Amino acid sequence: MRPDCTHLITGGLGAVGLEAARHLARLGARRLVLVGRSGLPPRSSWPTVTDHSPRSAIDVVTELERLGVTVRALSLHITDARAARVLTDPEALGMPPIRGIVHAAGTFQGQLVPLPQPRSMSVLSGSRCSANRVRSTALASDGSTSQTELCSASLVADR
Repeated sequence: MRPDCTHLITGGLGAVGLEAARHLARLGARRLVLVGRSGLPPRSSWPTVTDHSPRSAIDVVTELERLGVTVRALSLHITDARAARVLTDPEALGMPPIRGIVHAAGTFQGQLVPLPQPRSMSVLSGSRCSANRVRSTALASDGSTSQTELCSASLVADR
């Protein structure tokens, strides 16, 4: 893990994304962008937040910051190409360019993993493929999308 670059975690404010953030920090990442559809409330209100989901995300973000990790939490739907363009602007992020991506975004439809229905797999793979196209387009300025494409292609191949 290179501490001089930025790592993006889609679904970064959910349980899987927050655990990925902790893991990357343990490996040496020092700049993380956590993207979630709902974002976080204003920092000034963090002491009074009691709802479980935002409270968990706030606790992990503050834990990471205490470890010296710079964290940016953004409210953004990763399949929205126009909104995702902010990820290509290091000045807007206040961080170096993104050089690593963990895709932890997803939806839970209340089914066991081995028994998904074809419709739910279509929704899941469609959103993953759409997110991959956005990431590839938004972050392709240096041509470093091959690993993103490989990981997303495995989802389609497994179907």
